[in-house]
Amino acid sequence: MDRQELALKAMSRVPEMMGLDQPMTDEDKQRMGEFSANLLKAFRRASTEGGDPFAELSSQLTAFGIPEDQAAQFVRHLAQTVKEAKEAPLPPREVPHGLSAWEYYELAQKYKQMGWTEQARAALQFAIGLDGSGEGGQKALRFLRTKIPRNSVPYAAEQRNVLGFNQLCAGDIEGARRTFQALIEECPDFEWPYGNLGSLLIQMGDIDAARGVLHKALSLNPDYTNAWLHLARLHALESDFAAAYECLARVAEIDPDEPASVSIRAAIDDLAAE
Repeated sequence: MDRQELALKAMSRVPEMMGLDQPMTDEDKQRMGEFSANLLKAFRRASTEGGDPFAELSSQLTAFGIPEDQAAQFVRHLAQTVKEAKEAPLPPREVPHGLSAWEYYELAQKYKQMGWTEQARAALQFAIGLDGSGEGGQKALRFLRTKIPRNSVPYAAEQRNVLGFNQLCAGDIEGARRTFQALIEECPDFEWPYGNLGSLLIQMGDIDAARGVLHKALSLNPDYTNAWLHLARLHALESDFAAAYECLARVAEIDPDEPASVSIRAAIDDLAAE
């Protein structure tokens, strides 16, 4: 995965930000497609021209009802992600020997960003072996359980999952759904496409189908935090706030450092207060 593809992963919060309050209407889907297409163009310009091609996107986010400060923060995050992706050296393909537990943990995060999950798995296992009871080893263990597929998957399958995600962000909802469904049929033990499909189905308003897909993901990996977060969104849309908060409590138990919990909890708090 090249650096532009790495930068595209910053779009993971776009569907979440636009689809949390309610299932998306056809008009919303069209606007999301237009926004995501502009976002892709901005990533490409940032990769070649530099500058700040994301600034103009703030107004499009606020058109979805996203507060101006949250939209501005999101755009700043995109710009910073691209900057870091352009400047960061690529990690070695082969996991090196002789590093400390913390160095292996940090290297695993870089591998994960690159989509090299098997290298990330190996680096995390080294970290755990070196410092299993220490802070570095415990962070590595949480990362392994929550951010890496429970079972080894082919690199091609990981790239198919990225393809589906990019289709979703480009507004090709049906194409993304077909990609995730086909990947699930081919790799039924790979939890990530279940999580992505569940999020997509929530956006489409197909809550019952989303529930089944997300529960399947959690049956494959009970520590898959993204699935718990999507399930929290689903329960909030049904006004079952007790269940939504239980999902967030489960995430806090599995990984207290999960950054997405904060924004999702705030959105659920807002819904619960209405």
